[in-house]
Amino acid sequence: MEDVKHGADRAEGKVACVTGASRGLGAGLAERFAERGMKLVLCSRSEPALPESDAVLSRAVDVRDELGLEALVDEAEGRFGAI
Repeated sequence: MEDVKHGADRAEGKVACVTGASRGLGAGLAERFAERGMKLVLCSRSEPALPESDAVLSRAVDVRDELGLEALVDEAEGRFGAI
């Protein structure tokens, strides 16, 4: 079985995009990924649970809004590189 610390080391610094990050499963995933040292791009229709920081890009964007989502991806790639 893989050592949890080893798994955390592999996740650190990687970028993840989490939708529905304001509550429930999305918010829980965002919190866990942040604990593992990942850089995060978070969005949901309301403000995501984790606030903006150096490692977190947090926006209220509905994934059905094509232009809003495209702007978020552009901002994320400019800030973190590839997602």
